[in-house]
Amino acid sequence: MQSKNQDVLKGEYSNDMLWIPDLEPVKRSREFNASNPAVRSRVVYEYIFNSKTHRWIDENIIGLNSTESRGYQTMGILHYIGLKDKHKGIFKGYSMNDAIGVLQKQHSNFAMVIDCLESLNIEGKSMKDLNEFDQKLFQQGLHNKKYIIGNKTIYYIITVKIEPDVVSPNFLSKYLVYLLEDDKVLKHVDIQSGVTKQLLTLAKKEGIKLLHQQNPMVKIEDVTMIHYKQGRINTNDWQKDSVEVITDLFEEFQESLNSSILKTSINDIDSEHSEEDDYYNDGATIYYYGRRYERNPKNRAKTIEIHGFNCAGCGFNFEKRYGERGKDFIEVHHIKPLSTIQEEVAINPATDLVPVCSNCHRMIHRKKDEVLTIEELKELIKKLEKY
Repeated sequence: MQSKNQDVLKGEYSNDMLWIPDLEPVKRSREFNASNPAVRSRVVYEYIFNSKTHRWIDENIIGLNSTESRGYQTMGILHYIGLKDKHKGIFKGYSMNDAIGVLQKQHSNFAMVIDCLESLNIEGKSMKDLNEFDQKLFQQGLHNKKYIIGNKTIYYIITVKIEPDVVSPNFLSKYLVYLLEDDKVLKHVDIQSGVTKQLLTLAKKEGIKLLHQQNPMVKIEDVTMIHYKQGRINTNDWQKDSVEVITDLFEEFQESLNSSILKTSINDIDSEHSEEDDYYNDGATIYYYGRRYERNPKNRAKTIEIHGFNCAGCGFNFEKRYGERGKDFIEVHHIKPLSTIQEEVAINPATDLVPVCSNCHRMIHRKKDEVLTIEELKELIKKLEKY
């Protein structure tokens, strides 16, 4: 369905393509004069071709925090030229050349708009060229340590804005996230999405995550967070975040980590409890691994006599690792599920019980609804050893 604005654009250079709403320029020029010509051209393009809002353009083209700017920078540029709501998206679906042709046929003066559109193709540059990230320029900045703003810190988290290909109908916004320690790049990851809103915040959170993976005990005062965006208007491409921003991100990460640890701990305790005989109520018929058989001294002694003291999962031997203190120690694991908690069954230590170290025993039982077999445990260990 065409917008009301597009109703004036029918056919291609035909008699029914006669009129585009006149421009309504205002005298206020501060925002227009503060922007460079390349940015102004992109502002105009996004507005009349892609129906982007003032806030979206402030955030994604001009590089401002739209929550703070509220779209006023874009609005000031557009209003000075004379572009208002009735011009928004008016060339959606049109090629650049067709749009310029339409404007040139108008009785009113659209020279400023035409200049903006034509500048997107000067010297062979297209909108895609304007959006391409200059990796060499960024690497030069890293080499010259332009990220050091104010007091130098041990760690730097650098988020790098990569402009999407705005001509493509399925463009993705993208951020690179770098973690530096003592001026050396330790890690970097890509964050991308078709939705730009809050993507910078997600990139910063990923940086905090990388930081804590590197140093879980890191202090806030040892970290600086930098946001890099090429082509900022009248300001440095390297911008330092406030201590308050880093503090909020630290606290949010810690709260999320604590919540995750708490949830995992509850599940682990529940899994441990599930090994006890009183876990299941009402005598329900279930499959479980009963510790009463594992803890029986006679069963334990016979199991060790048959299988020895080496872990059946990983081969660990407590005496070899801990000397005299670990001599004759090993845990015993029941490898067959029992049908009910009420029914006593005869145990054959040769086939029903195996020696396992404490780590393997805990991993076997960690998920009460997914108790591992010895074979599954050994396969898991084998698979990880390949890496």
